[in-house]
Amino acid sequence: MNGAEEHLYAVIMAGGAATGLWPLSRRKSPGQFLPVRDDRSMFSVTLERIEQCIPKERIFVVTSSEGAELVSFLEPGFHSGNVLVEPQSRGTAPCAAFAAAVLRKRDPHAVICLLPVDHHVEDDALYARTLLHAADIAVAHACLVSIGICPDYPETRYGYMQVGQEAGLSCSRQTEGKLYTVKTIAGKPDRSTADTFIQSGDFFWNSGIFVATMDTLCSELRSSESELYRDMLYMSDAVDTPGARNVIEDVYSWLHPASLDEGLLARSTSAVMLEGLFGWRDLCCWDDIALTDGGEDDWLSGRKPQGVVEIDSRRNLVKTPPGKTVSLVGVTDLIVIDTGDALLVCRRGDSAGVCAAVDVIRREGREESL
Repeated sequence: MNGAEEHLYAVIMAGGAATGLWPLSRRKSPGQFLPVRDDRSMFSVTLERIEQCIPKERIFVVTSSEGAELVSFLEPGFHSGNVLVEPQSRGTAPCAAFAAAVLRKRDPHAVICLLPVDHHVEDDALYARTLLHAADIAVAHACLVSIGICPDYPETRYGYMQVGQEAGLSCSRQTEGKLYTVKTIAGKPDRSTADTFIQSGDFFWNSGIFVATMDTLCSELRSSESELYRDMLYMSDAVDTPGARNVIEDVYSWLHPASLDEGLLARSTSAVMLEGLFGWRDLCCWDDIALTDGGEDDWLSGRKPQGVVEIDSRRNLVKTPPGKTVSLVGVTDLIVIDTGDALLVCRRGDSAGVCAAVDVIRREGREESL
């Protein structure tokens, strides 16, 4: 075990509302803690994946109060002191600052992997090796390391990174993925722009995975998000004191939403991108869930739940409450999610619009459905 591994920590960022997975995902039961794909939650799958390279005692999760209860229920052996509860979600940059505030107090030499909870990974072993490679780079060269995914189609729901030349930074560990300098980042594009990104050959999907030493993360916060950096120090001073919770709630009351992409990566002078070849997809909507369960021509084959009858129908994703019968006749490429008190029906390819539907439900005051 080298120096990077001895101080390597994982922070699972699990504080979002997972609105794209409504109606299964609700305020009191966010989708990342529910068996969305099969009988295991995204959180439990992510935790098991990370344990291949980081021991459980050095894995932290940042989540909501509802999420904290679900962590305890799903993983009874998970140390409660490693569950960091946000008063409210403010995006990935405040989430990272909160985690840094705690880890700075407990291990000033920490190397931090910031990992979204809602990822599908095909090769867990290569994923683990890639994180260790990124950690070695972060330690050896004081870099902010992001993980990029070579795109195989023009996705409009992911952010992108444009890379420059190969970075040429050496370290003790290597994987098959190449290391590049980062030229710029781009938000979610329209279809025409996404086509241009793919054709250029120098744009990668931004996975949202970041690895950095504590010193580098603090330096990036100080130079790019100076107010958030001061808030991080304020929270860190209070960690493990009787007044810690009050300080954290005070800080979150004035924090503005911010992302690591825009807040740190876009402004960083030390950022590099390590190519992730482990097979990746962001599970942010029902189309993503379906595509990780079946192929393009055999969508969800063999995964039809009990109680679903299909006549002259194919490639449909159906989730229903136990004991309910649903019949599909002459339809293709539908998504049907029934939770008993709410029902979603949309075409395959359109489930990204669920968030807009949730916004309408909220404006109409139907909070019981959220």
